[in-house]
Amino acid sequence: MTITNITLQNHMLSIRAEMGYPLTAPACHTLSWSSGGPVDIQVGMDLARLAQIRSRDVIYGAWHALEHERPSEYVLVLRQAHTVDIIRNCSFYAASETAPLILMCEARDEHFVLNDRLFLERRSGMPGRRLELGKRRAAERIIHSPHARLDEMLDGGGIMPRGGAYMPTYAQPSETVVIQFS
Repeated sequence: MTITNITLQNHMLSIRAEMGYPLTAPACHTLSWSSGGPVDIQVGMDLARLAQIRSRDVIYGAWHALEHERPSEYVLVLRQAHTVDIIRNCSFYAASETAPLILMCEARDEHFVLNDRLFLERRSGMPGRRLELGKRRAAERIIHSPHARLDEMLDGGGIMPRGGAYMPTYAQPSETVVIQFS
C-alpha cells in the first residue's frame, strides 16, 4: 500500500470523527489534524508554527515510510500561554465501541479529552485500567471508520513545506512534510 494525500487525509479525518469533533466547520475551530513525515527538530518547529498561525492545537500523524498502513507515532501540538508544547509518542484510547477517542501520553501519565467547547482538556493519569484493550479498540475504530474511505481531497486543507510557509493548497506526500486538514 502506498500512502497518498487522500490516505493521510482520511486517516486523520477518521480520528477527528471518532474523537467527536464535528466534521463541518464549528463556530470556533480549536483543533487541526495534520500528517506527514517523521518528526525531527524542523518538523517540530513547523508544527509549532502551524499551531500559532492557525490558532489551534494540532494532532499530527507521523509516517516514517509511505508504504506503512498507519502512522508510526502521533504528536500533540499544544498551545500554552507563552509556549507551544510538542508532545510525542501519543496514542488513542477508546473506553468502549461508542465512546469518543481519548488522546493519551503514557510517558507523561496524562490524557486529553475533547470537552463540550471542543477544547482538549488535560487530565492526569491514564483514562482506564485496560490500556492495551482500549488502544486496540481505538486503532480498529480509526481504520474501519466510514471516513477512512473517501476518494477525494476535501476543501480547506493546505501544506507547509519543510521550513516554509503554510499554503492552502496540496502537494504530493513525498514533496511535503506537514499536510494540514481543516
